[in-house]
Amino acid sequence: MLKKLSQILLIIIFLIISFCIYLSVYGINTDKLNGIINEKISQRDSDLDIKLNKIKIFLDIGSFKLEAKTKNPIIFYKKNKIELQSISTALPLLSIFTQEAKIENLKFITKKNKVKDLIEFGRGFQNTPQLFILKKMVKSGDISIEAKINFSEDGSILKDYVIDGDLENVSLRLINKDIIDNIKFGFILKNNDYVIYNASSFYQDIKFKSDEIRIKEKDNTFLFNGNISTLKDDLSLKTISKIFQLDFESLKNDKIVFSSNNKFSFELSKKFKFSNMKVNSKFNIERLEYPTSSLKEFFPGYKDGVKFENNVVNLDYQNGNYKISGDSKLNINEDIDSLSYSIEKKKDKIFFKTDFEVKSNALNLELLNYTKKKDVKSNLIVEGVVNKNNSVFLNKINFAESKNLIKIKNINLNSKKKLKRIDQIDIDLVNNNDQISQLNIKRKKSN
Repeated sequence: MLKKLSQILLIIIFLIISFCIYLSVYGINTDKLNGIINEKISQRDSDLDIKLNKIKIFLDIGSFKLEAKTKNPIIFYKKNKIELQSISTALPLLSIFTQEAKIENLKFITKKNKVKDLIEFGRGFQNTPQLFILKKMVKSGDISIEAKINFSEDGSILKDYVIDGDLENVSLRLINKDIIDNIKFGFILKNNDYVIYNASSFYQDIKFKSDEIRIKEKDNTFLFNGNISTLKDDLSLKTISKIFQLDFESLKNDKIVFSSNNKFSFELSKKFKFSNMKVNSKFNIERLEYPTSSLKEFFPGYKDGVKFENNVVNLDYQNGNYKISGDSKLNINEDIDSLSYSIEKKKDKIFFKTDFEVKSNALNLELLNYTKKKDVKSNLIVEGVVNKNNSVFLNKINFAESKNLIKIKNINLNSKKKLKRIDQIDIDLVNNNDQISQLNIKRKKSN
């Protein structure tokens, strides 16, 4: 008797194991959950509906829960639809033996849908001005989404949802009618926290890339921070000037080799108003040619312009104030010297400083009958301020070459660049006739 009971028990265990294996590999078909899923979705909105095919139930041996899954469902909202690749939910194991099944979560994966269709779908829920503007901007593009959503007891969506997706081949028309093409990026959406990653696009023939852009929603404001870079490329100056709103008309180049790396943060209200803008950028420009005749009197044999080569420019911008600093090689008559500079705007004033190391070039100061010879190292430093009314205050102009020195302090120029005041001039140098030229002038009060 005991032997028969053992055999029966082994057969039951074998059947249970076989059923579990079958259930985990092949699953079983049911239409029992169709109505429950439809009811759960319609709880959100009576206009929301879903077309389900047969649902298949699998056993997840790891968690010992059931997974109900169906392929190729379609979600409808009013006249709009979104095509899905699959939709699934986890169920307690005992729900297969009961008449009621409680759905606590949903996981769905969409097919590639048109971005415009998804916007229309969203407008069906809430027709906001932002979605209306977005619809007008989007010309084309595809989107696919994978989402995990948990429900509370009353059927509302919990805040621990995760939405992961990809956009590709998106084309936008900006307000100024410019086009941004080939927009592509992945995104992750969580409660009040969004991430855009591996983004790329083309604008004005420039390819932009971004590793990551983070967006947080706080008090009806979106907080952005991230990075954008442009690849090294041969670009039209017209394109650069249009994007960065700079005037390059005086430059001789038609094209430049340009690249940049940019970090940024800003706040954007739901009415599309920007605030607290911060930008940190590094630009690399291989070569610029600037035609000017103003340098003829200083550089012997000077031709028609100066070439700026291997330019590295750093920009820090914050709420209207900025600081630009950089290093460049100056090519004058194919003789190359070094220049470093900084320009800083604080409120209504612009502070500047240049440090020009002149070695390869000869430098001529005709007024003092002095010429610095080629291959003799010298430095020229100029510091000053441009005021709101365009008057200029030069803190100092220092020139040094060996024992030859020129120092000028506190020069005031009015808005028409006419001299108003000089506080001190010190000149001590040997001129072209080997004569010592010395001059010392110092202001004392008004004298």
